[in-house]
Amino acid sequence: MIGKFIGVDIRTRGSGNAGATNAFRTQSFWFGLLVLVIDFGKGFMASGIVANWTLSADSSTINMPHNLLVLLCGLAAILGHVYPLFFNFRGGKGAGTAAGVVVAIFPQFLFIALLTWISVTVISGYVGLGTIVAGISLPLYTWFSGFGSDNPYFFVFSIFIAVFMIYTHRRNIIRMRQGSENRIKRPRFPLRKQ
Repeated sequence: MIGKFIGVDIRTRGSGNAGATNAFRTQSFWFGLLVLVIDFGKGFMASGIVANWTLSADSSTINMPHNLLVLLCGLAAILGHVYPLFFNFRGGKGAGTAAGVVVAIFPQFLFIALLTWISVTVISGYVGLGTIVAGISLPLYTWFSGFGSDNPYFFVFSIFIAVFMIYTHRRNIIRMRQGSENRIKRPRFPLRKQ
């Protein structure tokens, strides 16, 4: 949608994906950042804001636990991002939107997720691998922090996110195994000559 303002369809560029990573790669930093903010924002809004709206004076019309409703709103945002109805079901891979959902519900995970993503991405050079490993770390951290045992719906959701990140990045995995996946340039830290 952002591309329409500048006459670019990023689904015809790079990997053909409509997510932030392809936006960063094929367009400018600011274009990619705006896509990332929107992707993250829709997940955050779905679980952190929309799920808390009172839609009816009769609260008995929604007969489910509130924490399940929050997760279902987040799930709808993620699936809507990956399979957008108005764009022939060709969207992004859901990582940015999933991050927004998770931060709205479990903000303590943000630091761990960023640290994991940055570490794996810098060491391997693969953005997709960083995203997959960060996704896999979610149920692990959720369980070991005790948040999962207190919130069983969220623990099941975290497992779904981990599996879904692997699924949406399956082509990246194939390209990594073949050695044809795009790599980011690793930062170099030249030593000063004494």
